[in-house]
Amino acid sequence: MDIIISIIILVIVIMLLKYIFNVNIEKVKSLGNNEFLNKLTDKFPENIEICKKILRLIGNNNVKIEEEKDSKTSMYLVLSNKISIANLKGNYTRIQTIAHECIHSMQDRKILWSNFIISNIYLIYWIVAIVLTICGVYTNIILQGFILLIISFVYYTVKSYLETDAMIKARYLARTYMITEKILKPEEIEEVVGQYDVLNKIGVKMVNYNLIFTSLLRILLYLIVGYVMVNI
Repeated sequence: MDIIISIIILVIVIMLLKYIFNVNIEKVKSLGNNEFLNKLTDKFPENIEICKKILRLIGNNNVKIEEEKDSKTSMYLVLSNKISIANLKGNYTRIQTIAHECIHSMQDRKILWSNFIISNIYLIYWIVAIVLTICGVYTNIILQGFILLIISFVYYTVKSYLETDAMIKARYLARTYMITEKILKPEEIEEVVGQYDVLNKIGVKMVNYNLIFTSLLRILLYLIVGYVMVNI
């Protein structure tokens, strides 16, 4: 009965958060595609060159850089101290996205490593908990759900801090880079940055919602598996 109540509460919380955050993915995608701004930012160098110059601006010349033509996700990999740039050519958001990853490379190493370790422990523990529950080793489903909730909270706190910090600062770093390059007119730079502001207002909310949603969904799936196994 406790498991059913927990499942119902989680479903209600997930639905409530969806209503509160009101994240519209289609709107974010449409904001990220602006033909006029795309043409403006096409005047800037290739992505790797942009990344190198931004890293020099912030005094970090030790990061490896590579461009993944088949990837849609850019990321900073703390394990190898490398920035992996997605195929962003032709999109005005590429400068801010690259700046975002450059900022990650300058964040507190202790927090970056903590995020790496916690993220992996969280995923591994979730998988192990499901397997051991199916195998009948874990029988206290509520306890395991509570443990997952605690790990989820720690994971969210660390990840949210890193992402929000990078998203806020990337706007200013991208602007500084564009001013330094002197490729666009000042009013054109402000137009690009103005659209970054619009995008970031939704983006910060969306990133935090996705982190919470993913964590709660994992716990919900575990509880459902646990309930099924207990009642077989």
